[in-house]
Amino acid sequence: MKIAVILPEIEPFSPIRGGAIARWVAEVYPYLTEFDFEILAPPNPQEYLGLPIKHLVAYEVAKPLQRMLLSKLYGRLKHIYPLEAAIRGRFGGYGIFHIHNRPLYVLFVRALNAQARIVLHMHNDHLLGLQEDRLTQVIKSTNAIVACSQYLVQGILERAPKAASKVHVVYNGVNIEEFVPSWMRKEANNFPLYGEHPTVLFVGRLIKEKGVHQLVKAMKRVIQVIPQAQLVVVGSSWFGSDRETPYIQELREASLEIKKHIHFTGYVPHKEIPKYYAYADVFVCPSVWQEPFPLVILEAMACGIPIIASDRGGIPEAIGNAGLLINPEDTEQLADAIIQVLESPTLADNLGRKARKRVEELFTWRKIAQDFQSVLEEL
Repeated sequence: MKIAVILPEIEPFSPIRGGAIARWVAEVYPYLTEFDFEILAPPNPQEYLGLPIKHLVAYEVAKPLQRMLLSKLYGRLKHIYPLEAAIRGRFGGYGIFHIHNRPLYVLFVRALNAQARIVLHMHNDHLLGLQEDRLTQVIKSTNAIVACSQYLVQGILERAPKAASKVHVVYNGVNIEEFVPSWMRKEANNFPLYGEHPTVLFVGRLIKEKGVHQLVKAMKRVIQVIPQAQLVVVGSSWFGSDRETPYIQELREASLEIKKHIHFTGYVPHKEIPKYYAYADVFVCPSVWQEPFPLVILEAMACGIPIIASDRGGIPEAIGNAGLLINPEDTEQLADAIIQVLESPTLADNLGRKARKRVEELFTWRKIAQDFQSVLEEL
C-alpha cells in the first residue's frame, strides 16, 4: 500500500533546514522496505538523498503575499499547503497518509480521501491545543494516532479517552553507528578547539523553552567550585540560521561575567555534532517546558556521556535510570548535579555506559522502524 508522508509546512526534508521530524522520516523509512512511499514536503535545495520526494509548492508561491495580508488572512493562507497535499493524495494513489505534527491537516486529507487510512504522528502537544469540537473531528477522522512519548499519550487520553484504541507510542531514535562512545571509537577524538578543560555541553535550538539561561546561571556557581570548567553551547535560533534573536542577545549578556568559560558555536550541521558529544564530559538538557522526547538526549546517551536533564515531559522516559533528573527552575540543584558528575569519574562512567546500553536496547532507528511498521500493519 502506497504511503504519503506529509511533513509540516515549515519542515523541509533537509539535514540542514529540517529538524527532528525530517530526521525521523529520513532514518525510519529506509527500513520500511515492504512499503512504497513518497514524502510530501516544502521545496529545499539541500535535501536528504535517496528517498522519493514530491514538493508542495503552492504555499511557497503564495508566501510573498504574507506581508501584504492581515494576520488572520495569513493564517488562512497556510491552508493552501494541506489542501495541495490532499489534492495530490486524491490523484496519487496513496492508501495511507502519514501526517506529521499537524492535526488540522487530517481534516483536509480526509475531506478529499474518504477511503484512505490516516496516521497522525504527534511530536509535541499541538493536538492538545485544539478546541473540543476540532479535537473530536480530528480523532474521528484518523485511523491511528502515534505519539513520541507516553507523556503525550497520557495527555491525549485525558482529553479524549475514547481514542485509546487508536493511540500508539512510537519513540524517537538515534543512529548508534553515527553517535558512538569514546570506548568504541576506532580513532581518538581530535578536537582541541576549547582546550583540555572539564566541559559541559548543550545542544539544541536557542529558544527560551530550552532553558539555556538557567544553565548559564548554574555555570556561574560551577565555575566557583571548578574554575577550569567551561560550557559549550551548540545551536542557533533556527535550523541552518545564525540569526541573532533577543533571547540569544540576553544569553550573551548574562554570560559576560564568565565569558571566558562559555563558547557559543552558532549553527552546526548535524553531521558535525558527534565530535562535540565526543569532546564533552557531561551533557545538560535544562528544558523549562514539558519537552515530549528530545533527540539530543538520545544522541548524547548513544555517545556514552553522562546526562543531566529536566524532570519534564517525556524526558524521564528517555533517560530512565541512565542519568540525573533535576528541576530546571532550581539552578543550585542543576549546578550541584554538574559538579557531582565532573568531580566523580566513576559516576560519570557508570551513567555513560548505562545510557549507551539503554539506547542500544530501546532507541535504535531499526527498533523504532519496527514499532512503527506494526502500526502500519494494523491498518
